Amino acid sequence: MAKHFGLTWAMCTDHGGPTHSKANLEQAYPDLLRSRVLVPEVLQFWGMEFDAPPWTTTL
Repeated sequence: MAKHFGLTWAMCTDHGGPTHSKANLEQAYPDLLRSRVLVPEVLQFWGMEFDAPPWTTTL
């Protein structure tokens, strides 16, 4: 889709977490590698968002 709209690069990020990280490694990353081969003219980045620890505040 990035190529269709004239983009030369695309960046995707996803949330982490124990089971979600596993799915990213086993499914999303191989898809990215395949996409880089199929659409080499679009520079493609993939990353995982940092999960900040929960905190509480008092107002």
